[in-house]
Amino acid sequence: MNHQKTLKTALCTALIAAFALGLCAPAFAADVWTLSATPSSSSVAQGALVTISGTLTLNGAAASGVFVSVQITDTAGNLAYSTIVTTATDGTYSAQYRIAPNGATGTYSVAITASQGGAQVAATVATFAVTPATTLTLTPIWAAPGATVAYAGTGFTASRAFNVSLTWTGIAVQLSSGTSNASGAVSGTFKAPAIASAVYTVTLNDSTGLLGTASFGVGQTPLDLSQVLTTLNAIGTNVTTLQNALNTVGTNVVAVQTLLTTVSGTVNTINGNTATLSTSIGAVSTAVSNLGASISSINSGLAQVQTAVGALSTPLANLDAKIVALNGTVATISTSVGTVSTDLAAINAKVTSNGNGIATIQTTLGTIQGDMAKTGDIATITTSLGTISAKIDTVQSDVTSTKDTTSGLSTLIIVAIVLALVAAIAAIASIVLMRRKIAG
Repeated sequence: MNHQKTLKTALCTALIAAFALGLCAPAFAADVWTLSATPSSSSVAQGALVTISGTLTLNGAAASGVFVSVQITDTAGNLAYSTIVTTATDGTYSAQYRIAPNGATGTYSVAITASQGGAQVAATVATFAVTPATTLTLTPIWAAPGATVAYAGTGFTASRAFNVSLTWTGIAVQLSSGTSNASGAVSGTFKAPAIASAVYTVTLNDSTGLLGTASFGVGQTPLDLSQVLTTLNAIGTNVTTLQNALNTVGTNVVAVQTLLTTVSGTVNTINGNTATLSTSIGAVSTAVSNLGASISSINSGLAQVQTAVGALSTPLANLDAKIVALNGTVATISTSVGTVSTDLAAINAKVTSNGNGIATIQTTLGTIQGDMAKTGDIATITTSLGTISAKIDTVQSDVTSTKDTTSGLSTLIIVAIVLALVAAIAAIASIVLMRRKIAG
């Protein structure tokens, strides 16, 4: 009984302690992400730039380095813009989108989502309106101070207040104000301000941020209209003369184009980067690159060059050719029409001398020297451009003259053969003498 009583007491104590801990333990709340998004203007004209910006916080603190997706759809639900940006150290982000000049008008939707570790942590939406592009015209476009100027514009937000102003030496000069009509059109008049003679930009902006601009000239003295008309007439005459001249040029251009289509030609020579062509209208010089030239083959120091107007054979020297690398029996050659690889035999390579282990190779493109070595029937010549390696009989026929690279070795072999013959004759003579003695 005491045992059971003790057990019950322990269980009750544990339950009470657990309940107390539950009451005293702090509650662990889930992370709270907050994402905001604000367009730079609630109404944007066609062709204008809109900026979407906002802030991302985690538990009230700036969340930096988090990916934010910005997607903008037009009034018909078509995706107009999509990008991904990263929040800055202060948790802010921004993305810019320029409305197409002929973009659909109406309400555009912006969907913004923040993701971390591949999982979405916050999302929000915003909207802005796209309106027709604004226009603003002034009549007249130039006036003396105090003169009345009429203005008219379209594409502004309907039934909204607007202001008309210009900036003079950093000072905003108020010209007029009013309210747009139900279709977003504006109109009115203002007096040309008494400011310095110059061309200024007049700006009309409404309360939603839409604006239109037009150039306006302020003049301190009235224009002599008769002089203006005389000048305009002179300009008109000059324009007519210029138009006639342009028509004549156009006719000549057509004639030249027609002539060029009938011109035929062939390449006569190539010298470095310049090709000389013989055509039906005379000799013409042009850059080799204009002919799409390339080397198709090399034989005995002559390059076969293919061009857009035919082929010709020309010495490699005419192509500013030089050997830039050697490998085995293949030479890599740089020319004015590109780089080509060919066998040494194609450039008439021959070993003209070989002494003290140094071989001199004569080619169509100049002389090369290198260290000479022989292993078995393989001759190897090491030069600053690379290594030539081939069988001796190949080297002799393709690279060397009759004074081949094995001339030193051949002399030793001949001497050895002669000495061997002398020794053999002496041995035979000794045997003959011994037999005579035995027979005697």
